[in-house]
Amino acid sequence: EGLRLLRECRRVLNPQTGAIRIGVPDAALLTSLYHNNHESASLSDFSEISDDVEKASTDAARLWHLLFDGHKACYDTGALDAVLRQAGFTFIYHPFRQPPDHPGLQQIERECISMFPCLSAYASAIPAVG
Repeated sequence: EGLRLLRECRRVLNPQTGAIRIGVPDAALLTSLYHNNHESASLSDFSEISDDVEKASTDAARLWHLLFDGHKACYDTGALDAVLRQAGFTFIYHPFRQPPDHPGLQQIERECISMFPCLSAYASAIPAVG
């Protein structure tokens, strides 16, 4: 369903000015936290995300709720890039780096508030021409 949605987004976006930003739970980061590979953070730090995460009694349950509650697929940055390209997008841009030189991406940077940037993978992209 995700690929179908992204293809429809690609179809309706203007290639000269249109852009898209996708934010998903970052599977690579969250599994790293699950395996305690970060000294400064743990999955229990994200209990405010949802009641299910807060009520979870184990890190495995927290990981499950963080990755899959409300989602039908699991992504990290590489998987997100791949599905965007497969859907017909180009110039995959990762926020919080150098500002992009495209009107649609610049507008996204000005107007979007990134929810949970500490545990999400974000990618912005523009429709491929042709």
